[in-house]
Amino acid sequence: MKISFALISRQVPWLACVAAVVMPVSFAAATVGPKTTFQSFFQQTSNTITFDGSIFNFGCPNNTNCYVIFSKVPAGENLVINQVSCYMNVGWPTTAGALVRVQLYPRLSQTVQRTQEMVAVKTSDNDFAVNGATMEIFKAGDAPQILLHTNFAAQFAEVSCTISGLIYGPS
Repeated sequence: MKISFALISRQVPWLACVAAVVMPVSFAAATVGPKTTFQSFFQQTSNTITFDGSIFNFGCPNNTNCYVIFSKVPAGENLVINQVSCYMNVGWPTTAGALVRVQLYPRLSQTVQRTQEMVAVKTSDNDFAVNGATMEIFKAGDAPQILLHTNFAAQFAEVSCTISGLIYGPS
């Protein structure tokens, strides 16, 4: 869709100023960290977060849910994730708050949800960590995501997760 700024400025002068400020913003889909592969070994780190599991609503300010999203499994391949490691800073000290649920599962899957539950550890007043073994199979086209769920409205000031496993051809 092409917008005529001359037409906008004649009809609604203040809107042209708003459009000039807003238009340069990129609306590209989320990007996640690069995948590292060696033979059949796979690893990817992501700090791309969203509050609703989509790739359009970035950030998780003042929410109880935060999703860390990863790239899709390439066509013709499968991925077995066997290790997850995460760090999360909630933005302010909380003595009563807890990271009560950590789940690994396919993002926006049309199939029955397959989930892996993981345990989080509070490492300071505002930091949590997850590091553990898991076993989750992702088919071609599936996109792994990790749900971080707290029992308080967190800022999710800093979040980074790494998934590791094996990638292989069709079974």
